[in-house]
Amino acid sequence: MRIRIEHIGKSLAAVLALAMMVGSCAVHHDRTSGIDSSTNWLHACDRSSDCGDLACLCGVCNVTCGNNNACVTLDSHAECSAASDSDHASCDEVAARVCVLPCQADRDCVRGLTCEHGLCTDATAASRDAGAPDYGFNFTQIAIGGRHACGLVSDGSMQCWGSNAYGAKAGVESKVPMKQLAAGGYHTCGLGRDGSLTCWGGGALESGQVQGPNADRRTGFTQVAAGNRHTCAIRDDKSLICWGSDDDGQVSGPNGDRGHDATQVTGGYAHTCVLRSDGTLKCWGRDLEGSVSGPNGDGGSDFVQIAAGAQHTCALRTSGRLICWGNGEWVDEVSGPNADMHTNFVQVMTAAYQTCALRDDTSIVCWGDDSAKQVSGANAQKHVRGFVQLGGSIEVDGDFLCALTNGGTASCWGNDNAGQLSGLDDLARQPR
Repeated sequence: MRIRIEHIGKSLAAVLALAMMVGSCAVHHDRTSGIDSSTNWLHACDRSSDCGDLACLCGVCNVTCGNNNACVTLDSHAECSAASDSDHASCDEVAARVCVLPCQADRDCVRGLTCEHGLCTDATAASRDAGAPDYGFNFTQIAIGGRHACGLVSDGSMQCWGSNAYGAKAGVESKVPMKQLAAGGYHTCGLGRDGSLTCWGGGALESGQVQGPNADRRTGFTQVAAGNRHTCAIRDDKSLICWGSDDDGQVSGPNGDRGHDATQVTGGYAHTCVLRSDGTLKCWGRDLEGSVSGPNGDGGSDFVQIAAGAQHTCALRTSGRLICWGNGEWVDEVSGPNADMHTNFVQVMTAAYQTCALRDDTSIVCWGDDSAKQVSGANAQKHVRGFVQLGGSIEVDGDFLCALTNGGTASCWGNDNAGQLSGLDDLARQPR
């Protein structure tokens, strides 16, 4: 069952976006309203026929109002409250004022609703089926390349969509069930459950990023990362090896380092970073705008994740704070987290000119280039929960992002010029 991003935003925006505006003015009271259950007030909807006597406004059963008098027929404690246009970025029919029900606990809400951020709302809205097809499988991980994406299925197989230029999504020869995927600009790699590593794609742009691991028949790999035209992998002894394009030293940097302390590696457009077992970072390759030298001057030893983009890098600290360095050519994908005082991030993802972060409440936030709605498409979901992993391309022409939900469904937004979005729908039409 797949959740489409655009539906999720509509399902919750009209209600949850008002949470901070109504404050904590609710008082505890017994819910004795005579609401007909067919009205489904404040429940998620697809069409007005789902709402009985009410209307489906921005994906929520509700009514527009001019003052509180219009809301008391729904509940004596209901209030008429306004929402800003920005809160309805994904909604075609903006309800300037709608009836909301302030609350302090679930008991303040009508049956089937829960108290979220001080408002009664449909807690199941983020996991409703929007009528999207059932793919017959669940994803456990997604990997985003330049114009292609691949998802790892729970049985160890994979499904890919988008462009197949240079064989990026086809041609895999390995029959071994996989446990991790990594996608570069025009190539993809799969780490087998037996520790083997296979890569495919590259085509005319092959610079050794594919042939390197395919010529190495050894097992014992524990993680793989794909840069634009280079690949790196960590072995079970925590040693690191890289291969492929070395135009900017993105490969040769670590190969002279014989340490056995790598716990995570990430590949950017032309630079590479590794997280060490002691919580420190090391980067090498192209240092455009400080994308490499930034962390090397930071004596911190409390990092838990590292992510490299085209010209910037971000790292997550044990405290849940983010730090980013470097800079984009046209947009600012760096200062977003540095100005964000929240300390509840659990994952960071860097694309070419975007950065996204996953919060501990399973919601997401993104910043950076929005030329193809890569950022606003994600931020429209700022009140939606249920995400477990983010993905984006570090290829400079890559302009789509994806997210994986805890139900095993993938959703993508941004450019669809090569089927990066619509290709996901095509998977439903494949024979099973």
